[in-house]
This record gives sequence, structure tokens and C-alpha cells, in this order.
Amino acid sequence: MEALRQQISAMRQSFFDEDILDTHIFQLEQVEHISDPSLFEDFVNVYLRDSTKTLAIIEEEMANNPVNYMDLDKYFHQLKSSSNCIGANKVVNEAKKAIELCKEENLEAAKASFEKMKVEHTTLKTKLQAYLEVDSISLIHKTMEALRQQIAKMRQSFFDEEILDKYFLQLEQLEDISNPGFVKDVVTLYLRDSTKTLATIEDEMAKSPVDFMNLDKCFHQLKGSSASIGANKVLNEVNKAREHCKEGNLEAAQASFAQLKMEHTTLQAKLLAYFELMAKLGSD
Repeated sequence: MEALRQQISAMRQSFFDEDILDTHIFQLEQVEHISDPSLFEDFVNVYLRDSTKTLAIIEEEMANNPVNYMDLDKYFHQLKSSSNCIGANKVVNEAKKAIELCKEENLEAAKASFEKMKVEHTTLKTKLQAYLEVDSISLIHKTMEALRQQIAKMRQSFFDEEILDKYFLQLEQLEDISNPGFVKDVVTLYLRDSTKTLATIEDEMAKSPVDFMNLDKCFHQLKGSSASIGANKVLNEVNKAREHCKEGNLEAAQASFAQLKMEHTTLQAKLLAYFELMAKLGSD
């Protein structure tokens, strides 16, 4: 279990190294004591639940015509306050930007900031949930069999949530004793290259006029690589974006692309957490 404790410590440190969390989280951890060992986890889960609801409300408010900037400002302040309590640094920073843009009634810029905020919130949520799952294993001194069950449960969730499909199973079947890291290597390469492709697409969409032929080429490339590892939700959004590009509908393509980035961020965070646990299992 020493290796697991070291993994938890490394995961925790990564929050600060990547500026995802700040010192407020220390204060929250210090409140927890032996009589209530789940206080920290409970507080984080309440934050994640409530902040997810607030993000949904903000999205609805932004869809109103005309937009009520006073209401938007209220919800952004609410999100800023709750995020600050747990030290959600990147979410707080984006909330601050959105608040300033609402004061200027700059809806387009506020929407862009909100999309960035959703990505940061998704990353935070996925990382915290993975951390709490692993931390709970350490706290109750579960056996390696329990860790195997945790990995199996996490893996099954990929299919239950339709994040991955049967092509990931086919990829796993290609792995054997002579090449035990095959799946991880393929996925790592995919995540690296797909991240670059997403950046290229973003650059293409910022051009005026937009070259839909180049855009479709980039989306087609992403479709092929995503299909090869069974990245189901990413693939679905790629297909939607390609249809919008064929129609020359930039606004709809941008909306699909925003959702595509969200799905890619979720996929990346979940797969990295999964392979971290797999590495832990292999080291003990």
C-alpha cells in the first residue's frame, strides 16, 4: 500500500503543479479529522454537484434573447464563490473573466470564456473524482484485489457511459505478454496527436473566410484516429461537425467543436486516470 500512498501524494501534488487547485484546499483538508474522515470528500462532492447545476443554468441564461446580464453576473459570482472555497483556481479565474465580460455586455467573449470554464471544470471534476476514488482505497486499506475491482469498474464505466466502444476491445486484444504496454502506447499517441489536431481546427475556424475544405480534412483525420481507439463520443461530435462543414454552417460547426473539445477533455482525463491505476497494479 506504500506505492498507493505515493501515487495519491503525486496525484495531489499535480493539482498544485498544474495550478488546478490553490492553498484554499489545504484549509479544507485541515478541517477534516478522525471523527469525520469523509468530510473532505463530502464537501468536494457537494461542490461538484452544485457547480455542475450552476453551469447548466448559466448555459440556459446565455441562450436567452435578450440576455439578462444581471442574472448571468449573479450565477457567475455564485460559481466563483463556491469554487474559491475549495481552491478551484482555474475555474475561479475563468469566472472572474466572465464576470468582467458580462459587465461590458460582451456576450461573444463571455461565451468563449464560459466554454473555457466548462473545460476547466470538467478537468477538475474528473481529476478530483479519480483522486477521491484512489484516496478512499488507501484510507480503508483495501487489498490488491479491491484495486483490480476498482480498475474493472472504471474500465466498465467507459462502455456504460458510451465514452468508448467495441474498437477499444479490439485494441486490447492486440496486447500480449510480449508487448504489455501496447494499449497505453497507442492511446498516448492518439491523445498527443488528437490534441494537436484540435488546435489546428481551432486555428482554421478563426480564419476569415473559413476554408471548409481544410476544416473537413482536419475533422476527417480526427475521425479516423478516434475510431481506431473506439473514442465513441468524440467520434460522434466529429461526425456532427463534418456535416455542419458540408453545409457551410460555421456557427453550428463551432458549437459542435466546443462539445467535441469537452468530450476529448473528458476522455483524456479518464484514460490517464485509468492507466495510472493500471500502472499501480503492475508495480505491486
